[in-house]
Amino acid sequence: MGAKIFFSYGIVIICMVVLAGCAASGVSPADMQKRQQALSVSDHLIVPGDRIGPVRLGMGMDEVIAMLGQPDVIFELDDGTMDHRVYPQWRYWSMNLVVDFDMSTAPAVTAVSTQNWTDKPLTIIYRTAGGVGLGSSFFDAKRDQSGSPTVDTVCNDGHKMLDYPNIEFLSHSNTSGTISIITVFPER
Repeated sequence: MGAKIFFSYGIVIICMVVLAGCAASGVSPADMQKRQQALSVSDHLIVPGDRIGPVRLGMGMDEVIAMLGQPDVIFELDDGTMDHRVYPQWRYWSMNLVVDFDMSTAPAVTAVSTQNWTDKPLTIIYRTAGGVGLGSSFFDAKRDQSGSPTVDTVCNDGHKMLDYPNIEFLSHSNTSGTISIITVFPER
């Protein structure tokens, strides 16, 4: 009897995973076509203080939607201040892109990130002019950027952070010290 219940729960869990996968890939064909078109004309560059691929700092939400379609996921994130203001963050899974907007009445892009969502190897879509992208070493990132970083540390949770005035490199503690997130933002 116990094996039969375990088997039934296993079937239910498999069905839930399959349905979740279908929902996660629920990008409309029109939006997928927009993304493919944006990537086909993009130079795939990470330009500190300016852009990652086709997404530039300062673009409006309407411009991002016109170029990439609706995001796969929209988060409303706390800005970490005492006021607890919320800003929108859009994620485009198939493009390895995260787009943060400001909280103005006409929201504009304030930061763009490329991110490795899993521990699995991925196709690197974006790189700096010096060739640094997701999976690169921090040594390569330091060599690629001019000047000294404003932050070069390992956090308590094992993340490594290398921060320059308009680009940031991060690793998750489970990525063997390779870069798993690159964020471009206006110079601070």
